[in-house]
Formats: sequence, structure tokens, C-alpha cells
Amino acid sequence: MVVEVQGTPASWDPIIQTTLVTTLRFQYSSMGLDLPANFERLSDPSSSTVTTGHQLQLFGGPAFLHYKTITTIRKAAELQESTSKPVIPIFWMASEDHDFNEISWVYGSSSKHNWPCPTSGTPPVGDLPLNGIKETLSSWLTDQCDDLQLDFRPHLDLSLDKGESYGQFFIRLMHSWYGDKGLVVLDASHSDLKALFAPEMAREISGQGIATSIKPGKVTPREINLFYSPSGEDRVGIINIESGLKAGSTSLNPSSTPWNEWVLKNAQSLSPSVLLRPYYQEQLLANSHVILGPGEFAYWEQLPFDKPTLYLRDHILVVSEKDLALFNSLDWPLGTEETTSWKTIDELIKARVDQYLRSEFSVDSLENLKSDDKLIQSVLTQLHLEVCFEVSKPKLSKARKTAVKKIRKEIKEILKQEISLIESAHQKVMNGIIPQDRWGNFHVLSNNAGGFKVLRDKLLETKASERPVMQVIVTSEQ
Repeated sequence: MVVEVQGTPASWDPIIQTTLVTTLRFQYSSMGLDLPANFERLSDPSSSTVTTGHQLQLFGGPAFLHYKTITTIRKAAELQESTSKPVIPIFWMASEDHDFNEISWVYGSSSKHNWPCPTSGTPPVGDLPLNGIKETLSSWLTDQCDDLQLDFRPHLDLSLDKGESYGQFFIRLMHSWYGDKGLVVLDASHSDLKALFAPEMAREISGQGIATSIKPGKVTPREINLFYSPSGEDRVGIINIESGLKAGSTSLNPSSTPWNEWVLKNAQSLSPSVLLRPYYQEQLLANSHVILGPGEFAYWEQLPFDKPTLYLRDHILVVSEKDLALFNSLDWPLGTEETTSWKTIDELIKARVDQYLRSEFSVDSLENLKSDDKLIQSVLTQLHLEVCFEVSKPKLSKARKTAVKKIRKEIKEILKQEISLIESAHQKVMNGIIPQDRWGNFHVLSNNAGGFKVLRDKLLETKASERPVMQVIVTSEQ
């Protein structure tokens, strides 16, 4: 797995830096929030930034949102220590994404909880009203730990009282979790910031954009990599047709105003696609590093401009001491160099069945059993099972398969209680084939690790040189 791709550190444009700092001050003050710790460093011309971005997942959503954030804060601190210059961690909100289904769910201890869409259509998720979210929070909290009330309810109640958007509520949460560690949460949908990006959007919309320069790869560029979403309306991709540019049923610039003028006037209604967004991010910030997930590496490497260093986020697994011992006994030593992949529940059950065969019948595995008729018959006899082998040669292969299936089924029945424990343990680290950090909620996982701030600070204190690609946090129980 690629951990780091060296890049070129960016530097500030003084006008952009001043506009960014002013906009961020307004973002925080308009919500009645204190500025993040050491915010003033962002005004220093010698400062730089380390940035990660993420969707506005409900109540933090899957834990890798936090792992990306924690990696960002820690990397900024390490760079500041090594360079003796200010380095500010930035969280870039994907507030203009419009796929509600991707952000509207969160797992508790036992089930998945969904926030019903509070509006029709596909507006940017950051603009959504908070209708119905209080009921979802109550349902989720009852599925885990009442100790988490203070991490969520006061912020939601305040947002509801003020009539704030979902994006503003998300800022409150992120600030309460990481503001004391200096994390600056940036909502780049502000009109003053969009105006800075207007020249690039004008090139994109006039057919001189990034589509022809993007390297082939995971993401295919659109002809025009912009979306259009006037205030309160759906976010729709811009397409080029014979009669001009359209976004859904809306014709753009029917009066044929020069595109640079039209874009500047309508910048607030325009937003970049996933491939154009890094251009916007790199224009606004002085990034030395961006913190990415494995999938994000792929499309960042498609981009043809000088990029900052690409750095892989932390990969964390929270597991109880008891479950870890169980996995180790099944030849799945999580968190060690010997671990090369995730294992499915079927693979773990097979490992236990093979162990039983070795200990009880001196047979290495079910695979080895398939080619030895005498051994099959011996195991069948000892298990008090009957399968007839007195068949013609063409039918012998089928008889063997039937016998091995019966043996496997019988051993699984003998190991029924053990297999139930294996299934229970596996469900805590894998949801089907999906690893824990892509579905398990950080707050829920932290319940058995001392609580949110204890786990957060433990991960922040881990030095990068000491951190394996996957770090296992062992709890006393789970």
C-alpha cells in the first residue's frame, strides 16, 4: 500500500490568504464560535497548511473521517516541530456534495440508523435543513451509550434554535471535537472564496478546462467539471448541447454575457466536481501535504498540476483483547507484519474446521481430505456418518464431494458454540467484507477505549515513525 507520494509545497498568495482568513473569521464569529486554538498562525506569510477533506457524515459517520482528521492534526504538528514554522491543520468540508444517501446514515452498537431526507430533490447537503435529525439522534443514542449525550445534543439543540443548516451543525460538531487541537474547519462554499476561483471556473465552462489534461485513471472527467445549484435548488451537472449550456432544464447565460463576467456574477451557484475540487483547494491553501484515503490517492495522481505531498491516512482497528486472541488463534494476527489482508467469516470458520481436523484426525485440511478415499471413510466412521463409496468411477468424484460436505457440516455442528463466538467477533471488525473503519462510528468504538477524547489523544500522540499502516487499539472488553 502506498503511504506517501512526495510533492511540491505550495505558498500563499497574499490576497488569497487575507481573504481566506477574513472569511474564516466570519464563519466562526457568525455562529458564535471561538476561533480554533492558535488560529492567528494562519495569517503568518511563512505558514503552511495540511489538509484533509471529507463528506459531512451524519454524527461523524464511519470512523475514517476521524482517522483522516487525526492524521492531519498530527502531521501538521510534526511538520511545525521540524520546520519551526506555523503549520495549520485544515478540514475541507464537502458541503456542496449532493448525494444525501452517502451521508445520511450512522451505525450504533447494534444497528444502522438513517436520517430521512428533509427535503425533495438533490440540493447540496450543507444547505439541508435539520428536519427530523433530532429523532435520528435519539434513536442512535439509545443504541449505544448515554455518556455521548453531551457530545451531540447541546450542539444540535443550538443549531435547531438558531435555524441553522446541516453544514453549520457539522461545523459545530467538528469544532467541539477538534477545535482545541487547532483544526480549522473550512466551508469553501462562501461567495468571497468562490470569487477567487471564478477565473478557473470560467475556463472550465468555456471549454478550456481540465478534461483534456487529466491523466487516464479511476475517475473519468466530465466535458465540463462544474455543477450548478442556485440558492435552494438542486445541484445539477452542467452539460454542453447544441443550443448552449444547460443544467437540468435551466439554460445558462441565455444573454451570451462573456463567460468570465457571467461566472463571476454566478460563482456562488457553481461548484467543482471531484476532479476539479483539488484545483480549488490548492488555489485557496498553502498545502505542504494533503491527507487521503487509499481511493483518493488514485484520482489525485490523475491531476496534472504540481501537487503537495500525498499522505495516507491512519488505518485503525479497535478490538477487544479477547477477540484479538481469538483471531490470532485462527492464524489472523491483526496489526502485525504477517497480516496481509482482511479475512471473511467463511475463511475464519474454515480455519477453525481445519484446526479440528488436524487435532482430531491428523488431517491438515478439508482440501487434503478430498483426494484420499480411505481417509474420508475413516473420518466419516469416527464421526458416525454414512456415505456410500461403492459407486462407479464417473460418480466417485460426486460421492467424495458429498462426503466432504457432510464432514464439514458435522464438524461445524460440533463447533457450533465456538463458531457463534467467531461470528460475533468478526462482526465487530468487518461488516460483511467492509472493514470496521468504513462503517463503525468513532464515538461508538471509543466507548470501550476510554471515551472519545481518550482515544483521540492516544492516536494524536502516536508518532508517525511508530505507526504501522494499520494500528490496532486493544480494549479490555467490547
